[in-house]
Amino acid sequence: MPAQGFTLLVGDDGSAIAIVLFASEEDLRTGDAALGAMSPPGDMGTRGPVEVYEVAVDVRG
Repeated sequence: MPAQGFTLLVGDDGSAIAIVLFASEEDLRTGDAALGAMSPPGDMGTRGPVEVYEVAVDVRG
């Protein structure tokens, strides 16, 4: 998968949001197809809807 970054946010209730960063829209389409073909293990829930955003600001220490 052609991702440039990955962040996993986990809530106190066990919910999770994955943030995957891609360099181009073509990479995003390739990555989305790869992730769409995967399923989380049975005890980890299901893959939710996918939303696409542009990175406006990225500050890292």
